[in-house]
Amino acid sequence: MWGQLKGGHAKQVTRSLALVALGLVLAGGVESQAVEYYVGIDGREIIPTGTYAGLPNPNYGRVTFLFAHMNETDPTRNHYHGIGAYSYSGPAEAPWVNPTNANNRIPETYTRQEPLPLFPGEGVHAGLWVSRPVPELEYSFLQWAPIDQISGAEPGSPEHYLFHSSGGRWTRSLAGTRLALQVVGLTPGLRVMDETGTTIFTGPGQTYVLGEGDRFSFFPTLYTVAVGESRYTASFRLIDLNGVAGESGIFHFDVRPVPLPAAVWLMLSGLASVSLLARQRPSNSQG
Repeated sequence: MWGQLKGGHAKQVTRSLALVALGLVLAGGVESQAVEYYVGIDGREIIPTGTYAGLPNPNYGRVTFLFAHMNETDPTRNHYHGIGAYSYSGPAEAPWVNPTNANNRIPETYTRQEPLPLFPGEGVHAGLWVSRPVPELEYSFLQWAPIDQISGAEPGSPEHYLFHSSGGRWTRSLAGTRLALQVVGLTPGLRVMDETGTTIFTGPGQTYVLGEGDRFSFFPTLYTVAVGESRYTASFRLIDLNGVAGESGIFHFDVRPVPLPAAVWLMLSGLASVSLLARQRPSNSQG
């Protein structure tokens, strides 16, 4: 078959088959993944260990953006990584508070994982490069939920262990809060749309209301209209419009366009190396 196709015809067939494969994998990947991102309120008053042990926790009473680190072999070790959080720096006897921390990026820096891929869009997304969930690619399923969503998880379930991890540090309900997401920084050309396909962010300083803190749902799509950069970054903070909780630390999402056919290879390869890396990750980061 391929010997009979030349030039543009071969490229078009390759592109068509690639897009079909891409669509099939994407369609099958969304339903199989659990929520990776949660929002909670930090309930730890005093830092228990490390350089700043005994000092007040600068995140106490603040909204925190959390990544759910799930242990496939031992769910009792499930825990959150604090991504959007404040931190101390400087000498313990006279530290200063930073509005972010060393573990403030998605994908997390220590994993050395490439920025999340942006794929060539089709249909209503034609002409765009858009983020999509990728089976087995950690961090790529961008749905956010309040920790209240798993507060009633069945005892012994993975979500139960996650909710009660770190000594119940993030078990406080978000009831009474009204959350908004604010853009701190956005690489020129990068934009963000909500689950309805409406563009909500085009530049720094813009704010989008997520809703009531204990029952909101948010599934953003990051996209760009042109490939001008090899790496795009969106920087955010969470704000409680009701003033019940303090604002979160600043956190970042890194993305990059991945053209066909590399995008299809990424989708179909199973990403074995990424899965292996995820299973080998340390279990004590920000926990």
